[in-house]
Amino acid sequence: QFVFEEKVMVNDEIKVPPLLLFGMEGVWGTILCLTVLYPVGCILPGNDNGMLEDPWNAWVLLKSTRSIQVFMGIYLLAVFLYNLFAVLVTFLLSSIWHSILDNFRPMTVWMTDLCIYYVITSQSFGEPWNKY
Repeated sequence: QFVFEEKVMVNDEIKVPPLLLFGMEGVWGTILCLTVLYPVGCILPGNDNGMLEDPWNAWVLLKSTRSIQVFMGIYLLAVFLYNLFAVLVTFLLSSIWHSILDNFRPMTVWMTDLCIYYVITSQSFGEPWNKY
């Protein structure tokens, strides 16, 4: 995906602007989720009102719970900014840099968990250092 993004943004014949590419990825991802993934989740059996995923129940829960609305807004903003900067890194640097920086994400999450465990919460939350 990173190489394709770089190719369509840098290629002289196509020259897609980074924000257009970013927007189209979002539009196509939304269409794919609404037309394929949600219907499949509703068809497959599961523990959520007899379905694998019940989007109507999730919508009611989202509409009725303020804390979920706040966390959903924060999550959407974080994903928006992450994907925006990922496309801009590919455009300004290269897909190789995008791949390198993408591999630092799990390490950053792990280091944050260690800091939460040892520094912030006195070993009540976070992730302890162990051999696994």
